[in-house]
Amino acid sequence: MGERTVGRGGLTGDGGENHPSIRKQRGPKKMSSISENADRLTCLPEEITSHILSLIPIRLAVQTCILSKRWRYTWTLLKKLDFNDYPLVFDRDSLTKFVDTVLEGKTSHIELFRIHFSNIWVRNSSVSKWINEAIRLNVREVDIQVKLLELPLSLFTCKTLTKLRLIVSCYDSDVLNFPSQVLLPCLKTLEISVMTKPSMNAFKLINGCPILESLSLEVTWHNDKEEYNFNIPTLKRLELRTLKCVSVINRVVLNVPNLEYLFVGNILCSLSCSTSRVDVLLNSPMPKFPNLKHLELKGSCCEWLSMFNVLENSSELEHLSIDEPEESLWVEPQLVPTCMLSKLKTMKFRKCKGQKWDLQFLEYMLGNSEVLKTLTIITSESLRPKKEMLLCAELLKFPRASRSCEIHFAGNWSHSTFN
Repeated sequence: MGERTVGRGGLTGDGGENHPSIRKQRGPKKMSSISENADRLTCLPEEITSHILSLIPIRLAVQTCILSKRWRYTWTLLKKLDFNDYPLVFDRDSLTKFVDTVLEGKTSHIELFRIHFSNIWVRNSSVSKWINEAIRLNVREVDIQVKLLELPLSLFTCKTLTKLRLIVSCYDSDVLNFPSQVLLPCLKTLEISVMTKPSMNAFKLINGCPILESLSLEVTWHNDKEEYNFNIPTLKRLELRTLKCVSVINRVVLNVPNLEYLFVGNILCSLSCSTSRVDVLLNSPMPKFPNLKHLELKGSCCEWLSMFNVLENSSELEHLSIDEPEESLWVEPQLVPTCMLSKLKTMKFRKCKGQKWDLQFLEYMLGNSEVLKTLTIITSESLRPKKEMLLCAELLKFPRASRSCEIHFAGNWSHSTFN
């Protein structure tokens, strides 16, 4: 019988090799198929490697080609090509050459092609060529934010595109010239910013998207009266913005029966049903929004009568947000909107100045919203500490139709929650 000794690590000697505890420790090492010094990252599936590379800046992902022969072409697995000019590590020519090289090295399809160049003026012909290459790779999402832009014709008939974002910083009204024939059969999300005359550019694009679900349109300047006709039965989300300084009254026609979210910011306009074709002001009868659940109004669209007109036609509304409302005398609605009696759950009031009409509005909302759960008040930056305290005290005096309503007060000088 072999001699056994007991050391600090347990049994040793002839009998120690067969001890069960030692067999369990040594077993996995014998069965392991990966050597102790193996590169675990190299052994990962291509899908995981591609995802890891997509989490770092693309210039660093491409630089992995110098790690080893195995990594020389690994960066070409990238499904998301995201280019930007921050930090400024390239000049214009170097940046252009880098994007060219990446696109030339890609042969498999890509999910996202994004270019955000806010500092460097890249030639519009280069941007057009890059978009063409992305379409060749069956891109699904295109996000372009540049100073100069020339769009290739292939973009307007791309069959794989599901999401498109176009933001141009240049103040050239003719920078976006769209063809008369546009067909994007798979596009569901569109975000576009134009300088002027959206009927000449943006709406050509909008009308060529038969299954559009989400639309954000920003008109940064317009000085001519135009009709904005949103005839989009599939639309669920609509955001419409203009600059606050714009005073031209435009006519907005809505045929959006499936709309669930509506944001209207800083726009003086008229709204009408597509069926009646009657030009009416915001405080006159409006279209019905039977599926609208989220409503955000900003600036001139927060005039009290206008807002309650929208509320009355949004019977399923659950969330209301108003931002920097126009100063106007309070006029109490003749009827309490249906949504306030059974659906409205949250309300947010941004840039509240504590004016008399602000308080009258808040008192009405608290006193008539029967299922309201939270009211959030965010005060204006110009509000003084004393005025802020008075506003907070007045809110606590108002009766609440909903017993479960909480008031969240976010001021410049204090933050409080009241049950």
